Amino acid sequence: MSERLYGRDHALAALDEALTAALDGRGGLLLVTGDAGIGKTALAGRLLNSAPASRALVAWAAGAAEGGDLPYWPWVQVLRAITGGQAGEAPPAAASGGLPALPGPLGALLARDGDPLSHEDDRGDRPYERNPDGARFALFDALAEYLAEVGRTVPLVAVLDDLQWCDEPSLRALRFVAGRVRTARILLVGLFRDAEAGPALRELARGAPLVPLAGVDEPAVAELMTGLIGAAPDQELVREVWLRTGGNPFFVRELTRLLGAADGVPEGVRDILDRRLALLSEPCRHLLGTAAVIGREFPVELLARIAAAPAEDVVDLLEEAVGQRILLRPPAPLGRYRFVHDLFRETVTAGLRAGDLARRHLAVADALAASRETGASVSDAQLAAHFAAAGPAAVPQAIRHAALAAAQAAGRLAYEEACTHLDRALTAADLAPDTPAAQRLALLLDLADARYRAGHGPSARDAYRRAADVARSIGDDAALARAAIGMHHLGVRAGSRNPETSALLEEAAALAGTDRRVHALVLAALARDLHNQQAVDAAAVSAEARTTKLATDAVELARETGAPSVLAACLLALHDATWRPGSAADRLPIAREMADQARRAGDVELHAQARQLHAAALLELGDPAAITELAESCRIADELRHPRARWDALTRRATLATLADRLDEAAELLHTALDLGLQIGEPDALALAGTQSWVLSRLGHAVRVPEMALEVYNRRDEPLIVALAAFGSGDRDRAARLLSGYPIADLPRSHDPEPLIFAAAAFAELGPDAAREHLYDLLLPLAGTGSVVGGAAAFQGPIDHYLALLAIALGRHDSAAEHCAAALDFARRLDAPAWVRLTEQLIGSGNLFRREGQVWRLRYAGREALIPDSKGLSDLAALLAAPGREVPAADLLGLPAPGADPVLDQQAQAAYQARLAELADDIDHAEADHDLARAEQARTERDFLVHELAAATGLHGRARRLGDAGEKARKTITARIRYTINRITRAHPELGRHLAASIHTGTRCGYQPPTPTTWHT
Repeated sequence: MSERLYGRDHALAALDEALTAALDGRGGLLLVTGDAGIGKTALAGRLLNSAPASRALVAWAAGAAEGGDLPYWPWVQVLRAITGGQAGEAPPAAASGGLPALPGPLGALLARDGDPLSHEDDRGDRPYERNPDGARFALFDALAEYLAEVGRTVPLVAVLDDLQWCDEPSLRALRFVAGRVRTARILLVGLFRDAEAGPALRELARGAPLVPLAGVDEPAVAELMTGLIGAAPDQELVREVWLRTGGNPFFVRELTRLLGAADGVPEGVRDILDRRLALLSEPCRHLLGTAAVIGREFPVELLARIAAAPAEDVVDLLEEAVGQRILLRPPAPLGRYRFVHDLFRETVTAGLRAGDLARRHLAVADALAASRETGASVSDAQLAAHFAAAGPAAVPQAIRHAALAAAQAAGRLAYEEACTHLDRALTAADLAPDTPAAQRLALLLDLADARYRAGHGPSARDAYRRAADVARSIGDDAALARAAIGMHHLGVRAGSRNPETSALLEEAAALAGTDRRVHALVLAALARDLHNQQAVDAAAVSAEARTTKLATDAVELARETGAPSVLAACLLALHDATWRPGSAADRLPIAREMADQARRAGDVELHAQARQLHAAALLELGDPAAITELAESCRIADELRHPRARWDALTRRATLATLADRLDEAAELLHTALDLGLQIGEPDALALAGTQSWVLSRLGHAVRVPEMALEVYNRRDEPLIVALAAFGSGDRDRAARLLSGYPIADLPRSHDPEPLIFAAAAFAELGPDAAREHLYDLLLPLAGTGSVVGGAAAFQGPIDHYLALLAIALGRHDSAAEHCAAALDFARRLDAPAWVRLTEQLIGSGNLFRREGQVWRLRYAGREALIPDSKGLSDLAALLAAPGREVPAADLLGLPAPGADPVLDQQAQAAYQARLAELADDIDHAEADHDLARAEQARTERDFLVHELAAATGLHGRARRLGDAGEKARKTITARIRYTINRITRAHPELGRHLAASIHTGTRCGYQPPTPTTWHT
């Protein structure tokens, strides 16, 4: 029967509510926090006691204060509780069709001697390896998915105690898993001391429900004391205990139990623990000193080895501490004892002198090392912790084991743990001035690499900087180059050029003694660094030639090494050095070879990037193969299973959805990618979402994204971006003010046309003409291509579309028609319906119906026709100029007075007679060719014209006069317009069909198109 809890009704209700929600499939994380002894463990124990009644599987795990366990130790304990401790095997329940077997990465983690996601290729162990978080994401994803699958079979309640002592990777895994089990039957309960929580734990606590435990009130203390002593205590004594302990249940219990043996109330809790320890014999207290150095748990065999005493004698002394409730006896057979509470262990170690404490750590380390020689499971992390605490006497061992522990932690994706070990190794090296500089350099480079992988950019940069200083001092060119490459990748991740990185790359590139593979990568990094400089610094144009030469030299050197991964990385630099607007044809072969080399090297990440760049070049050229290629790059990126690759694939799938006119899907992908990008700290997340939302808005699908800090761009187009946002929200006046006087020369340089496209869209709407003309001239060399942002991160449409916008604004209707036709062809070639639709609308804005001398120039749907002058064309022009308005037929005739003019003038009658002659010939030829349909069509038109001509003539063929102006005007205008529309149909069928459907005649005539259509007349 569990011990009663006093004063915890509210906390128990919170846990019961969380358990009920989890059983209903609304899982999650609940944190319980408070001081040591406050009752967190007892509260969680009560929850676990109730869990089996609901047929829930329970697991208990705890962090280790001594820090000697492997990374992810709490999760190892949880997995062991689920599986029964057998890595790679199904848990016991699986025998009856229950729980699933562990996936590979978790099986290796549970085994504690394998790398969950090891991978070797020709790159070796290098600090410049890209996207190091990928493997860890895969491990976290596997853990979350496995637990969710367990929850689908049986509800799971997992308590993780002492989170304040958990390694940071375990806390990151907890945060990740908690976000993935919100629809699973899983309850995660974390217990920690808030006063001892580190930054990672505090960050976790900010995003999770929290149950804070404080001291219980005075009545609860009275109840607790009554339960312990069997009688109600004096109220003054209750108040004294309550005041002394702050209501901490553990301290209340300890103080109450000591009341009979103590003379009055002890000064504090430390006094309580010291009094309890004082009841032990001197040999027992001495033995406990060594046991406390080992850790909260300790094996009898190890303690006996250190004490050089028989195990039976050691057990007798330990049983003395068990009798005083200082230690807990292990289950049979005797093996590992445990301190009842860490306060006892802390009190014991606090009583040891510094020198004695260091000697005991050294003795423990030596004993652990000897045990490992005989096959015991002892980690380098344990050895490193003890050797480091042993002080100057064990510096070489501390460094060696810390470095090994760091490598093992990195192999298990625990990069923060690796940083801890390497920091410890460097601290130990500081204690021994004779530590070789080369050893210190290797530790610094590994530390920089681990910090980079852990996502600690500033501290990684500092470690690379220190490593470069040491490398210079001992003349290690290869190490200097390695530091330069590592610092370069930090700069690329930050999305900005760093002068310090540039200087270090220049220094490394000037060295001749480095490994050829490393030197090739240094040249490639320097080329990309210079290329980035050109994108933000217009004065760096002169560096283009050097950038290209560096990239070319890097590729040549990489070919000599025969290392495909190095060659692929150098080809990436050559691609970037070649990248500028209009360079797609030049980039295609580079991207193809890069993909081939990356595939040979087994470098999935570079392969995905190469296919993406290849797709971008094809898309720029309007090649429909770009769609398949981009989809394939997304599929390959999915294999990486890390967040950066997932963000990359999501954004490119949004591009594909936009091209396919699936705009709702594109918007959803955009928001999903943005959420993920912000979560992982992707520098381009917000800027890319802004570009994609702008494209969707142009296509008629409004999408809102958070405003972006303008300094993100690190370039001079801020007024343009703000103006576009203002214009998109309908604030035309503000947009115009922002662009007033904006010099086009201030547009940023970019490898893609994005800034030019933004400017073209803005100035086409807002002017002035000088800016429009300048932009038109800048974009004209790119006519016939598409505007692709980055590696197909967004498609802004055909360049000709924006040239047409500018041409229309400038009144250059002939040029606008040509650009519209080219844009329409480009969009149809890509099968991009949204861009086809938008361009057709743009074509409508450039429609023309204008007399030029003796002919009329007609333009519609991107096609033009020239028609000889006639009165019917003037009638149509008048109607097109007044869409939706009724115009009297008499007004179109312009009669000076009723009855003054014939129904058909001589010119119209002659035209009728000429057309009748043409139709007679058409009928004869059609009948001769047995083309009955064409003959019937000609007869229909002939009959209509004969009827109209008869209606316009009187006796003996004389012309009828307009006695009834309205009726006769109706007949004349109807005949003239119908005849003219037939003429137009033969020359421009699309326009003829549009006019036939939109023009109505009668006493009053009008133009009413199905959709609003603008005409220049």
